[in-house]
Amino acid sequence: MVDIEEQWIALTKKVVRFYFVTHEYESLTSLISKQISWIGTSEDEICHNKDDILYFFNKEYGLYKGEYKLSNEQYHVGKINDQTGIVWVTLNINAPDLPNVLVRLSVVWGKEDNEWKIFHVHNSIPDHLQGEYYFNIENAKVAYQVMDERVKLAATTDSVTHIKNRNGFCNAVRRLMHEHRKQNYALIKFKVQNFRYINQRYGYSNGDRLLENIAKNVKRSCNQEETCGRIEKDTFAILYQFEDRESLNRRLYQLNDDLIDRRMKRKLFSEVHLLIGVYLIPQNSKESIPAMLDKALIALNQIDETQREKNILYYQEEMMKQQYHNNFILEQALIAFEKDEFKLFIQPQFDIESGKTVAGEALTRWITESGEMIMPNDFIPLFEQHGFISEFDFHMLEKLCQTLRQWMDSGMDVQPISINQSRLHIGEPDYLERFCHIVDTYSIPHCYITFELTESAFVEENERMLTLASHLHQMGFQLAIDDFGTGYASLSLLSVVSADILKIDKSLLDGSEVNQRSYVILEKVIEMAHDMGMIVVTEGIETRKQLDFLRELNCDVGQGYLVSRPIAAEEFKKHWLSPVIS
Repeated sequence: MVDIEEQWIALTKKVVRFYFVTHEYESLTSLISKQISWIGTSEDEICHNKDDILYFFNKEYGLYKGEYKLSNEQYHVGKINDQTGIVWVTLNINAPDLPNVLVRLSVVWGKEDNEWKIFHVHNSIPDHLQGEYYFNIENAKVAYQVMDERVKLAATTDSVTHIKNRNGFCNAVRRLMHEHRKQNYALIKFKVQNFRYINQRYGYSNGDRLLENIAKNVKRSCNQEETCGRIEKDTFAILYQFEDRESLNRRLYQLNDDLIDRRMKRKLFSEVHLLIGVYLIPQNSKESIPAMLDKALIALNQIDETQREKNILYYQEEMMKQQYHNNFILEQALIAFEKDEFKLFIQPQFDIESGKTVAGEALTRWITESGEMIMPNDFIPLFEQHGFISEFDFHMLEKLCQTLRQWMDSGMDVQPISINQSRLHIGEPDYLERFCHIVDTYSIPHCYITFELTESAFVEENERMLTLASHLHQMGFQLAIDDFGTGYASLSLLSVVSADILKIDKSLLDGSEVNQRSYVILEKVIEMAHDMGMIVVTEGIETRKQLDFLRELNCDVGQGYLVSRPIAAEEFKKHWLSPVIS
């Protein structure tokens, strides 16, 4: 491994060659930080940003066409930490207009976007009258001062977005609230919805550009008595002043439009949405800034990502109790995972006309050691929030495949089983490969697995879902559109998705008993699905009247408590499967 000081010297030698010998100013510019400062040999050679540098280089190129000959090169290194260092250079240059002149350089190196970049250069020619033809300690002091400022700035500044990091934000909030004690302040924490998918789909460089774009605009939105920062990954924080709740609400609802440029949205070919948690800070509060951030985060974490219209949530005290409960559930869930307490349940799907079992839906139940049953709604959202959902989904898929394999080996007439997977991870690059690997490990024919995708998933992430649906069909899996009738683009969805099964949400069935319009809608949906060659499954059948009603409408398959609740896989085998008839 190359020593870090050797890297700095090697890079500085490149700088010297590019600048004095070959005049490769474009290559030199690629080594320069966005926060560059450059001090040259005269008053007009002071640059404070990259644009100044480019102007200066263009001027230099017009003045000096020939190469300098270099001699007596000496390089000295000063290391502050693993992220920052100085290289001091002395050398002699020889050219027709500059015979044997001693030149001194101070180059400050630091990390930017995980690459070494130049943050400061001091280039000087000694004063002949003073006879300074040797390395001067005063130059070292200047460089150390610059670097010290750089280190202090780095400690409070985010390296990607160049706004305050968590430390810098907390310091700024503390100062502002001390100086403006009578002001009403709100601490806002927000994040980009599905940011991981954006990184995976469009690349990390575009993800960083999106964060930079948001940071630039959020900084512009703050006045002198407000501040902002990037707290972690895709999460930002803002300290806003406000007069009343109504005016604050208006400002928050405007955030999504104001913080993401239309050009960036077009580049990503998708809508970018923010989820926002808000904590109203009591006047003269004695809370620490991290505690306030935690409360804004608690509100943020309780937003249901499937309900886009509710993307702003204010912190309330009862949320803290919910957070404690959620933390407890998470802790217990990790233990339960090791103890194999997550069990495979299956709800039968039956032919409406004959009553015969034709399929099933795989579900999960958490059965504790004491026998308590915990429902998915209590733990699946937490798994999604904390990044555990991917491994959990694959774990339950493997349980299903193990079960199917056992049934097939024991000579049972196996029916197709449908599964649900979280849409938060099905767009991962290796998702389909991992999915197929598990299924194929147990030699399960793909036609025995029905993949359920919700209508809302197609509506919100159209391109990704359509691609996945196409690949699933190519590999022989059945595809079902689940929860049909709950979204806003139901009919148009049928024209673009080649699904095998249409699962009608129970809300349409409930309404059809008392509402003539719902009846007509349900009738036409079933008729249209049949015309497209789709099997229609209706969920939530709880009464004999509903069953008769669906039989009248020529619905194909039913599912609901009238026939059976979800039951343990072994119970499903015992009561609903038959041996293969030879």
